[in-house]
Amino acid sequence: VLFDMHREGAALDYPKGGLGEVVKALVKGVEQKSKGGVDLGSKVHLRRRVESIEFNAEGNRAVGLNVSKSGGGKILVKAKEGVICNAPIWSLRKLIKNKNALQLLSGGNLMPTLNNLQPNQSWTSKNSDPSTGRGSVI
Repeated sequence: VLFDMHREGAALDYPKGGLGEVVKALVKGVEQKSKGGVDLGSKVHLRRRVESIEFNAEGNRAVGLNVSKSGGGKILVKAKEGVICNAPIWSLRKLIKNKNALQLLSGGNLMPTLNNLQPNQSWTSKNSDPSTGRGSVI
């Protein structure tokens, strides 16, 4: 983003109505009914504290979230296909209780060290060209 902002002709634009309008559009897209009018059952839970991300036994698939209810207590929100998470990486480990998932997140090591704490995926493509900004993010 910083690289793009300093290119010739770059501009910092804001969505009409503010960032909340972007969230509303995303919620509408996720919760929309099918073309045939069938409710697909997708639900976005806003303003809920996530207590933990639940995984399958192998730890390679998120299957739901434990969230706090507004009146107290917790509920399990089961995922039909997947979980979208935008938690910062420094908070993510606190949300994952499954030891196999933690091990996979750490690249196979249950207790990461500074030397082996590398992401399991690359956010840049092999053919990226920093001078143009093309291919810099996948």
